[in-house]
Amino acid sequence: MEPLYTKIFGIIQRFVLLNKLHIVRLLFFTEILLVLFACSGVVAVTQNNLLIPVLALIGKKLGTLSVVLLCFVVIPGIFRRLQCFTIVRVTVMSIRRHLGILMYLTGVIHSLFTYWMPRFIFGPTPLQYFQIFGMVTLSLGFPLFLTSNDFSVKLLKKMWDVLHKGVYIMLFFVSLHLLFLGNGLGIIVFILVIMECVSYLYSTRHHDHTITR
Repeated sequence: MEPLYTKIFGIIQRFVLLNKLHIVRLLFFTEILLVLFACSGVVAVTQNNLLIPVLALIGKKLGTLSVVLLCFVVIPGIFRRLQCFTIVRVTVMSIRRHLGILMYLTGVIHSLFTYWMPRFIFGPTPLQYFQIFGMVTLSLGFPLFLTSNDFSVKLLKKMWDVLHKGVYIMLFFVSLHLLFLGNGLGIIVFILVIMECVSYLYSTRHHDHTITR
């Protein structure tokens, strides 16, 4: 008998593949809205700094969303190396690049609203460890964000895959960011880090020399 998750993801996969163009356009439109929203937030705060607590709260929610999107981005690679949940991997892979772009944009806006804008208005405060780990994560993600397009894939060729393996290093620093912050999501992300290591060991033992993505 076909497992229930296979039936569910089979329906989701067919929907995603049949409507991929529309989904990508929706994600692209969302990316533009996020950038416009961030710019509007900066302008609004310069006019009224009482908005900072509101934007900081929104920034925290966007930070959570960024972590969830990062998990979706790395899961296909883990499943590929473990040779399991193929239907889940294929479904996510079809829109993975735009999920990665959204992940980075929401992470940047999270940093902007919760760290940079309050310090610009009220002055600097000592850096905390979780903030340092968050900055390292965004720094690592910047070249990945810039090269998340077809032109970069053709230009960099095999180096593109090597560069984008950096998302797994990002995953590790995100787990540290959340754990030092005391956020329960950090445990989930750290479990993914462990799964990542296990999947590499499994892939190596089974002589899988294909590109790890």
